Amino acid sequence: MPRVSIGSDDLARASQSRQPVSKVGWYSVVIADYQEKPKADDKSMNWMFFLKILGGAHSGNQKLAVFNEKNPEYIGPLLMALGAPKNAKGGVDAEWNKEAVVGKQLDVYIAREVDDKNNEVDRVREYRPFTGPNGVYAA
Repeated sequence: MPRVSIGSDDLARASQSRQPVSKVGWYSVVIADYQEKPKADDKSMNWMFFLKILGGAHSGNQKLAVFNEKNPEYIGPLLMALGAPKNAKGGVDAEWNKEAVVGKQLDVYIAREVDDKNNEVDRVREYRPFTGPNGVYAA
């Protein structure tokens, strides 16, 4: 028989992640949490960034950005937005942990897309250095 203990923060995060943004565009966010969890089907590692919107009508709304170790190229733009420099070959070499990323601020582009179950969802698609907690920017 399964048994779980779910904290109030977890419940709030689940509720907030389902609240769509009203306008596609750039949002200032803070990394509210970071977790590493193995992917169920192949046990590769997922890197999960919980992003909380700062300012504007969606202040406090959380979005999830998930990356997988099998495709590390997708996390590069996020790492560069957080200040990771390009290496001599034009790539990015970076290390991070929860303590290093939680509390960091950056700007993200949130798009509305249709998922594989035909549901409209918000997806974080682009990253850039933090410009200020002014809510929605021009799309």
